[in-house]
Amino acid sequence: MNPESDNRPNWQTAVVLVVAACLIAGLTFYFTKRSFDAGDRVLNWPGKVADKLGKLFQSNVSISNTSLTLEQKDIAELAVVQRRIICTTKYDASWLGSGATVIVQGTYTVKAGYDLKEGYLLTFDEHGKAVSVQLPEPKILSNTTESQKVLFASEGILKKIPPKEMETVFAQNLDQAKREANDLGLLTDAKSRIKDRLNDLLGDDVQNINLSSQKQ
Repeated sequence: MNPESDNRPNWQTAVVLVVAACLIAGLTFYFTKRSFDAGDRVLNWPGKVADKLGKLFQSNVSISNTSLTLEQKDIAELAVVQRRIICTTKYDASWLGSGATVIVQGTYTVKAGYDLKEGYLLTFDEHGKAVSVQLPEPKILSNTTESQKVLFASEGILKKIPPKEMETVFAQNLDQAKREANDLGLLTDAKSRIKDRLNDLLGDDVQNINLSSQKQ
């Protein structure tokens, strides 16, 4: 056997080593780039704000210059507070001097918040670490009936209250529940709640949060 042939590099081994080196280099670049991208997202202040506002509004939030925009399909109602209302109303009716009286009671869950379809504006100042949130005035978003019942009913000889009229009686009771919720400060509570939630979400990253009503 020729000794020189044993010292000559094996071309197959060389190919394997080159391929392995390429794979190692490629994997190193891939994971280094992923780590850099992840770190960049973490350090990006507008990205943090967009991510946290997205959790509040339950939407993907895009960034354009100093504005933040919710994904179009997610622009909807944002309920921030609810209250259980028990409402009692009296209904009187008469016909040809014959009277009828009904007292009904309804239990409802009233939710209040913001209808984002009426308009909103989200902006930020990265230098001053400030966020401005303009929302429409809060409103009653829903009034769900839990139960309705008749507490008292008295009908005259001529005046009766048929089922169709009873629907009106209960509808008036439901409307009264909305008014009572408003009188109890549900809309004021909605303003306080959205402010608290913004502070809870953004407080660690934002120095100034400006919440205001968007004029229609």
